[in-house]
Amino acid sequence: SFYPNKQEKLRTHQWCFILFNVILFHALLFGADFVEEYFLLSLPYIDMKVLEIKNKARKLNIEPLRSNLSKYYVLSQSEVCKGKNIFLLSLVFSSPGNGTRRDLIRKTWGNVTSVQGHPILTLFALGMPVSVTTQKEINKESRKNNDIIEGIFLDSSENQTLKIIAMIQWAVAFCPNALFILKVDEEMFVNLPSLVDYLLNLKEHLEDIYIGRVIHQVTPNRDPQNRDFVPLSEYPEKYYPDYCSGEAFIMSQDVARMMYVVFREVPMMVPADVFVGICAKSSFQNKIFLSEEKTLCFI
Repeated sequence: SFYPNKQEKLRTHQWCFILFNVILFHALLFGADFVEEYFLLSLPYIDMKVLEIKNKARKLNIEPLRSNLSKYYVLSQSEVCKGKNIFLLSLVFSSPGNGTRRDLIRKTWGNVTSVQGHPILTLFALGMPVSVTTQKEINKESRKNNDIIEGIFLDSSENQTLKIIAMIQWAVAFCPNALFILKVDEEMFVNLPSLVDYLLNLKEHLEDIYIGRVIHQVTPNRDPQNRDFVPLSEYPEKYYPDYCSGEAFIMSQDVARMMYVVFREVPMMVPADVFVGICAKSSFQNKIFLSEEKTLCFI
């Protein structure tokens, strides 16, 4: 019985040697990217904090928010998603006084309600205007179109992080069946058929998604005289994590829920798009889909 075992061991060693050489050949041929993809991406990354965040996100209790709407929103459109399965929820970040631009979007790409049978909903995200007259115009516009979400904060460049928090919070609370959420600035034109095509091609990757034009290795502004100053006490790292440009990005519903969980742990003095990137890094460090080659949904 000794010799068969010895032969089996020899055969096993031979196969291991062959397999090693095959992998080594591919590594030499395709370089470090192959090694990283083969050895790192094939292994499940487990981080206890990430698992805890995922668990909290699944068990979110949104009822206090739903029952206290007036605390967070001037205009809420809380019923617009009710009973609907939305494939893509587009939240267009707009300035309060830009009613003409919103009308233009409603008449063009914002008028698309379905692509290849997949429902699309486009809404406008606003903060409060300074002018009472502008608020009256917004109220009138909202009654006519039923597509404006207005948060209880002044719509200003300093409050863009609050705006993102309010709108992700809204998506989680009032449109939980939206598979994907697009945040887009009103200056952008969205090619919805192209975007839906791209999202459909993700196939099994319907979770842990945060897509956009990637910004790499940005250093925080350390000049106390600058409006964008970020003190070391607020963010001590040399570089911000990679993040998607704020002009447009997409996240899956589960990512929105995870971000909702970590909002309070992330410094708010950083720029709004960086804030989202830090939330993303905290929420799901291993599964992030980014595109730096082109902006996928815009022409």
